[in-house]
Amino acid sequence: MSANWQHTDGRLDFAQPFLTHTAYNDRNEDLVTAKLDATLSHNVQLFIKPYYHSWRSHYTKFDNTIPPSDQLIIIEDNGPWGYKDYGANVLAKLQFDPRLEYFVGYDVQSYGGNDAVLVITQHNETTNALFAQIRTTPALLSNVILAAGARYSDPSVGQSATVWNVSGRWDIGSSLFVRGQVGTAFRLPTAEELFANDPDDERGNPNLKPEESTNANLSVGQSHLGAAQLGWELIGFYRKISNLIDYATFDPLTNQAVFGNVPGTVHTRGAQLALDLAPSAWISGHLDFTYNHSIDPSTEEQIALVPTNLLKASLDVHPQIVPFGVTVAVNHVGTLIATGLWDGSESYGNYTVVDLNGRYFIGEQRWSVSRVGGWCSTSQMAGRSLWGWRGLGQWRWPLRAASPCPLHQSPIRWNGTSGRPPSSSSAIARYIASPSMIASTHSSTCHPYQGRRYSSRPRPSDSGTGWARYRTGFTSGHCGAMGTSGRR
Repeated sequence: MSANWQHTDGRLDFAQPFLTHTAYNDRNEDLVTAKLDATLSHNVQLFIKPYYHSWRSHYTKFDNTIPPSDQLIIIEDNGPWGYKDYGANVLAKLQFDPRLEYFVGYDVQSYGGNDAVLVITQHNETTNALFAQIRTTPALLSNVILAAGARYSDPSVGQSATVWNVSGRWDIGSSLFVRGQVGTAFRLPTAEELFANDPDDERGNPNLKPEESTNANLSVGQSHLGAAQLGWELIGFYRKISNLIDYATFDPLTNQAVFGNVPGTVHTRGAQLALDLAPSAWISGHLDFTYNHSIDPSTEEQIALVPTNLLKASLDVHPQIVPFGVTVAVNHVGTLIATGLWDGSESYGNYTVVDLNGRYFIGEQRWSVSRVGGWCSTSQMAGRSLWGWRGLGQWRWPLRAASPCPLHQSPIRWNGTSGRPPSSSSAIARYIASPSMIASTHSSTCHPYQGRRYSSRPRPSDSGTGWARYRTGFTSGHCGAMGTSGRR
């Protein structure tokens, strides 16, 4: 049994090269988790994980005037926003035959929040979910692992949904493997998409249908090859998404964009190549390239905020005879499309972020880290504030939003999880998650679909360098405990 309490408070600035004089969040956060693992018998194990997450912040933003003067424009003065989120995950692992493992579980999440800046009044929701999975062991097939699972989620706001997932891996020889997955997914609308009522900006729609998708991945790879310990994997993926949630109409009486379900189906096709190299005990490298073709049926262009290509490379030097190490990471994001109701669509992107960090070890256990990074080389930046972020391959999206769910727009592996990084838009952003592992003996199960929408107004990032424009608010039907959220 274990328990953990984490408290965070601070004032986080968001510096911009134009217009903004002062912008910051005063934040106060508490995250309490507990874990109980019990072996009831040789055949039955029980895992219980409750949590409580409280997040409160006050946002302040003063802008300069144009032309410059001694006056400041008050955009927001100590505007409150936040949420509370609590629940529990109960998982049982059953094994009555050495050839098969069974998992059954129950999730409950209660969450609520409000936003004086985006203008979301207090709303509360509860989601109950049941899930199950069956998985083979090497005792049945020594070189093949198969798994099948399903999950039923019943939120108090919105429609209930059932998703399923079938996956498998075939090990060929000592290092070659083939693996694949097919399943369904859904995403419930976010609090912003349902309840926002921001004057002269946007309005939510309580009648939104959840986004639904069918997805498939197939890959072949090798865990190690030759003396250089080369590992590689080639992945192909396909997603079919219906009821895509986006700005669908415009209300001229209130001057607000209104969320709705986009007619038609989004088809996503793409491929990814991942390479890992460790030529010696003190140096290792990684290279990852993804191509993504996702067409929005309403615009016949690449879907907003999904780059056509992504390149991620890193090199880590860790000598065994000296107490220090160095890591350099280079990440390039290709062309993106920004869509809006006022100015049509624009292409932008093609920028690179470089992250350099070092570590020095003091004694056998203690160590310290110094870091310089976040250099952002961009193109097509005129007139637009673009994203910059660190650690593209370290599942920091957005920077500290924690979620184990893979994403169904692109199967980029963020520490072994599928996903895509954020990018900016004139007023819209999203990520859409596909089903993750239905059950795990070591981590809480994941609501099969988690949504986030990001607004156009900048707010400070939680960590790292560069720029970030994002918000989460409380989200209907997310994965596990609410991740530490950014703000628009």
